[in-house]
Amino acid sequence: SEYGSLYASALNIRSTYLNITLIFYEEDLGELHSSTFCIRKTVAEDFVASFYFELLAGNFYDCVHYKNSFQVFDCKRIPSGYLLASLTAIIYRTAKILFFSFVTKSFSKFVNIFVTSMETTFTYDKTVTGRNFIGRKAECAQLRDILSRGLNVSIYEPAKTGKNSLICQTLFEMKASGLSFRTAEFSLLNIRSMADYCIRLISTVVGVFASTPDEHRAIVQEYLGGTSFSYDGQSFAHGGAVVSLTDDLKADDLRAALNLPYRLAEKTGTKLLLIVHEFQNILLTEGPDTILNIYEEVVRKAGPRQRELCSWIWVGSRVNAMKTIFEQKRYFYRMVQRVKLEPISYREIENHVIKGFLVSGKVIDNEFVEKICAILQNNIYYV
Repeated sequence: SEYGSLYASALNIRSTYLNITLIFYEEDLGELHSSTFCIRKTVAEDFVASFYFELLAGNFYDCVHYKNSFQVFDCKRIPSGYLLASLTAIIYRTAKILFFSFVTKSFSKFVNIFVTSMETTFTYDKTVTGRNFIGRKAECAQLRDILSRGLNVSIYEPAKTGKNSLICQTLFEMKASGLSFRTAEFSLLNIRSMADYCIRLISTVVGVFASTPDEHRAIVQEYLGGTSFSYDGQSFAHGGAVVSLTDDLKADDLRAALNLPYRLAEKTGTKLLLIVHEFQNILLTEGPDTILNIYEEVVRKAGPRQRELCSWIWVGSRVNAMKTIFEQKRYFYRMVQRVKLEPISYREIENHVIKGFLVSGKVIDNEFVEKICAILQNNIYYV
């Protein structure tokens, strides 16, 4: 009966496309992750009716976030300890939201799935710029000034506080002012070894300066010759990494990988901004102190022209881990400046919400907005 209710509600959402947001929590690591993607309504109906899931402890999140594909949920194949304990379906028809939650037998993991219509006034499921970006003018100015002077930045705040939107808005303003630069952006979310970090860094940076396989091969041979990295055409052809390791990662290999963006920026005369998300995960690699010492050494020894052209933006959502790196152990001391996000003022949120409702022909009471902001402590994502 619950399957039928969910299926009927999916049919009643009058929209060609739907946003599906999956929130995954792992108690052992204390991490909360989410992934949002857009699919056609007909696919969403099948999704709700047929349970396209693979509720396996080890690879559920990879399946959701990186592949955006699902395998058919099969109760008989769920390993012991992860039996489906309950299914709760709460349907908010007026808000056009479907919500249902899976809780595993051990209660160590839970998965929430939200299916919402794309017919919404506010953008909350992705980074925002322009008119959708609210407040944070001082933080934008500070970040723009730091990057314009060729310095490195650290930003560490809890998840869903606007770190990525701040970066995107600042880069948008820098582009609008006529500044020329390129960005290399990657995440350490699923990185657990320094070899994987180096491969991802190299692949991202090479992808910024080259587009064809021959250009990729030429950069790898010129800048990474004599290291354990080699061009991997087969992996690249299948959408994977540009390089692979022919031997165990050595200290000199790490130095070569970290020096690559400096050398390419200097040779091409291109300003490069490297954005590393979830940087605190470097602490989960083997021998993190050795790695961070080499990392710091490379950043410190970069030449004046290289530092002018190449800046790191280290972003993290686990504040205590980031404080361990930058404040307790003081890595990159005097080589990095922190941009701290201040709460967005109630007045700015109120104006944005009221204008958003007026655009859609609706009116919202100021007192209601004030109560919501008070409950959610002016967190614009949840508001």
